[in-house]
Amino acid sequence: MPRLQLEPYLSKDSLFTDISEKVDSSRGWWVLYTKPRAEKSLARKLNQQGKDFFLPIHEFRTLRKNRVLKSYLPLFPGYVFIHGSDEDRVQSLKTNMIIACIPVIDQVSLHHDLHAVHRLIQSGEVMTPEKQLMPGQTVEILHGSLQGMTGKIIRKNNKEMFVVEVRMLQRGVSVQIESWMIGAVTPNVRLG
Repeated sequence: MPRLQLEPYLSKDSLFTDISEKVDSSRGWWVLYTKPRAEKSLARKLNQQGKDFFLPIHEFRTLRKNRVLKSYLPLFPGYVFIHGSDEDRVQSLKTNMIIACIPVIDQVSLHHDLHAVHRLIQSGEVMTPEKQLMPGQTVEILHGSLQGMTGKIIRKNNKEMFVVEVRMLQRGVSVQIESWMIGAVTPNVRLG
């Protein structure tokens, strides 16, 4: 039984398909660092204001008194991503839920990383937040629902984990994967 219901975590399903990877000088990604535990409140406010935003979340389950409780938690606690103009950024700051607004120098890389995280969320796979990035071999998924994605493969608790990184935050998200599903990638291929 859900303890906390799934709330909007993305302004619109087409956010990543509507935005091309070309840099638009009038609109871009901004990283909002929120006050503690304010991510969902900020996402609700941005949704009400009609702003383009992305709050990466994952399902978290706990067992309490023989009942499974399900809630949805931010993958990157403290961070919400908005895509918009400088005016959109200023309006976001007026919510009084933000500690800092981090400018994004490499718009294309952040867009690519967030799109990969969104694809993992859409896949329905069980995700694990990775607080610090670990070295791993770059691979491409050749089979399954995540086919075509590239990322790193690491071993964790005797399991192979596929990791998608959000390099700007130096964090990532991992899903368990079988070795037959992946193939090595040459170093000159971009991650995501």
